[in-house]
Amino acid sequence: FDQRVLSLLSRGQAADIATWSSDYILENAGNGGLEIMCWLAMAGTVAGATGHTLYYEPIASWFTGMGAMAMDLAAA
Repeated sequence: FDQRVLSLLSRGQAADIATWSSDYILENAGNGGLEIMCWLAMAGTVAGATGHTLYYEPIASWFTGMGAMAMDLAAA
């Protein structure tokens, strides 16, 4: 799930994620998944920008993953 989100954001396709309901996110990403709303807010401010994942690391003991992206603002 996390990789799918990062992939969509990196291709400038946040609008696809915006169609997901909170229930869908919770079912597929767990209770930390609603953080995606923050990523969508970021994507909205740089609409059309593409980017790349700097890192992603699943952290099983926290039942989550940690990641960061860099967005190419020149592409926005």
